[in-house]
Amino acid sequence: MSDLEKQFDDISDELNAKIKEAADALKQVNELAKKHGLKVLHCNPYLGLSDYGVIDGDDRTLHSEVIDRLDFYPLLREMDNAGWNSSSFDC
Repeated sequence: MSDLEKQFDDISDELNAKIKEAADALKQVNELAKKHGLKVLHCNPYLGLSDYGVIDGDDRTLHSEVIDRLDFYPLLREMDNAGWNSSSFDC
């Protein structure tokens, strides 16, 4: 293995470790949301909870009230600053 390949491996190992940490943190957020009865977390202002079809009545009120209080923007800003883009994120 060349020195350059070793350097690429070291960089990718370090980045992959941080990506795994971020994924684990998001998994914890999802587990907490489920624990509190939330079925969907989203940050798209153009998508209504009724569009999901799994949320109705009182659940819709709960979801709306909680989601309005969540601050997705630090995550979105960092993704944007890094140049990350995912059409499936829908934000």
